Amino acid sequence: MTKTPKLHTAKTNWQEYRNILDVRINISLKTPEEIEEGMEKLIMIFQKAARQATPPPNIQKRTKDIPFEIKKLIIEKRKARKKWQCSHSPKDKTLFNQLTNRLKKTLKEAQNTSFYEYVSSLNRYDNSIWRPIKNLQTHPKKILQSINKHLHQDLGHETIKRKLICLQNI
Repeated sequence: MTKTPKLHTAKTNWQEYRNILDVRINISLKTPEEIEEGMEKLIMIFQKAARQATPPPNIQKRTKDIPFEIKKLIIEKRKARKKWQCSHSPKDKTLFNQLTNRLKKTLKEAQNTSFYEYVSSLNRYDNSIWRPIKNLQTHPKKILQSINKHLHQDLGHETIKRKLICLQNI
């Protein structure tokens, strides 16, 4: 879905627009031909003034692609929320809550998978493992809490204790 270009946005400098129009409007409207030409010139002046007073839009590129399954869940959830907001039916609210919880679960699984792949890709021989550890010095508590949480989900208690002791001694 492409958006049509607009001559003005919320960031348009209207004072600059008015100043441009004050300077440029000098049109003679005595004959029908002059009126036609004047209308075309007036439209062109309005457009040019708007383009000069409006900064170009900042188009932000997405840095991360969202999986199709998550996009689909987001669309379903938004439709369910709209339906519930219109009807206020308990059935619609239940469906909306179920979709919200399913989306949260899917997002958490995707985040865990991404973290696991990242940690698995670290290698001590190409020094990629040392960069995250170097960052531990800046925010050690937050990162250790995150690692602790992930380790509790995947490993037994003895392994967790050993790994945390190793990380805390670094």
